[in-house]
This record gives sequence, C-alpha cells and structure tokens, in this order.
Amino acid sequence: MSNKETKFVINWGLDIADEYMLKKFSRLARNGWKLDSMTVMGFKFVKAQPQNKIFALDYQPDVRDETEYREIFQSGGWELACSCGGFYIFSADEGTCEIYTDKTELKKQINARFRAVLITGIVSLITAVTIEALMFFNESFDWLLGVALIFCGIWGACTPWLIGLVNKKRKLR
Repeated sequence: MSNKETKFVINWGLDIADEYMLKKFSRLARNGWKLDSMTVMGFKFVKAQPQNKIFALDYQPDVRDETEYREIFQSGGWELACSCGGFYIFSADEGTCEIYTDKTELKKQINARFRAVLITGIVSLITAVTIEALMFFNESFDWLLGVALIFCGIWGACTPWLIGLVNKKRKLR
C-alpha cells in the first residue's frame, strides 16, 4: 500500500529479521523516505529529503520515563524514529557509535524477549491441548474447535520468534 507521500513496509519480525529491516530503513532513508510510525504489522514512511541514516533497535517493555529514556539516546547522537509495544527504533547519522557496545546488555534484552515469547507460546499450547481434551470427552464443546485453532496459530507464530532469538543468542557467544 503506497502512494506518492506515504509508503507502508511489512514488518518481517523484529526478533527474526531485525538486521534486514534496519538495513532496509537505511536504504529507504537514502531514497527520500523517513520512518514515521510503526504497528505490529508494519512501518509507515513519509516522503522526505534523502538522508544517510543508520537505524538501531532497542527493546524496553517497561520504560517509566520516556523523556529520560530518549535523552540517553540523544546524548549518543540517536533520535527516536518510532516505537510500538516496547520496541524502539532509533536513527542516527552514519558513523555514529552503535547503541549496544556491551554484549552483556544486549544478551539481557534478548533473554527478556525470549522469555516473553516462550511464555506466550507455552500458555497457548497448553490452552489448545486443554480445549482439545474437553472436546474429545464432551461433544457439546464443538464450538471450542475455533478457539483451539486460534491458540495453535499463536503457538505456530511464536515458534519462528523463538528460533530467531535462539540464533541471536548463539551469535553473541
């Protein structure tokens, strides 16, 4: 979905394809598109002057003071481009120092995301199995099939996230 002033880019998964997405944002910035906002499904860009920008991702689900949080990054040359659900995307001029120079802090961030996705997946799987068991023993629960399928879908969606996060953890060793 695109017109002359805005462009929408699908989110391929910030836990799975973050490097790919961040490089794509840089390419779009060089071509005159500024990252404006994000949702779980994608990113909105608006037409702007071409710029040589790099992008970085930070995951902080519990930011209490957003002003202070932004000031920390601004002091390092980074500007908040957009955020959604604890994911913060920052932009900076090419050559700016990376956000994470300490691998320990990056590992903490990845572990927090891994736990959140794993818990969601396990709860969904347990719920789907419980619903299927209820349906097996009582035919009046046929309507639960749809609910069970939804939870199976959630588990299926969590699996690539978990694999992506495990791969990130391996790279940091």
